[in-house]
Amino acid sequence: MKKANRAPARDKRDQRSQKLARLLGGGERSSTISAAELRHNSAAMLSRVAIGGERLTITRNRKAVAALIPISDFQSLKPSAKR
Repeated sequence: MKKANRAPARDKRDQRSQKLARLLGGGERSSTISAAELRHNSAAMLSRVAIGGERLTITRNRKAVAALIPISDFQSLKPSAKR
């Protein structure tokens, strides 16, 4: 029996790990990501926003459709209720 070549699977895993490391590295205050990238890396994206304070613009078909922002930014957008 011939053994299956496992190198392509390992290469793909390494590429994903490198991409995730790059995503977590961030370093920028505001970035643009695709909806597909958000779908595949949602935990990392939430960490970038919650811990790093980064603002993410989400695109679909290269058009901005949504934003992911820290809760503090969101709360400052809400009108304050006066009683």
